[in-house]
Amino acid sequence: MMPRDMATRWNSTYDMLEFATEYRAALNVMTADRDMNLRKFELSKKEWAMAIELCEVLRVRLSFYLSSLIN
Repeated sequence: MMPRDMATRWNSTYDMLEFATEYRAALNVMTADRDMNLRKFELSKKEWAMAIELCEVLRVRLSFYLSSLIN
């Protein structure tokens, strides 16, 4: 199931982006299908690149946060 971005969970954006980048090919197929009426959600190459970069930044932040809980 695809995670949703939730304001009450700070790491939900990371979870959502990680899922989206992992399933990028499938999401591109779904949004390209005119019969599904999802064309407005289709991401450009530039938008995918930004999503990947943001996911990497949030991954580092999550790792830092988790390591601070251990120490």
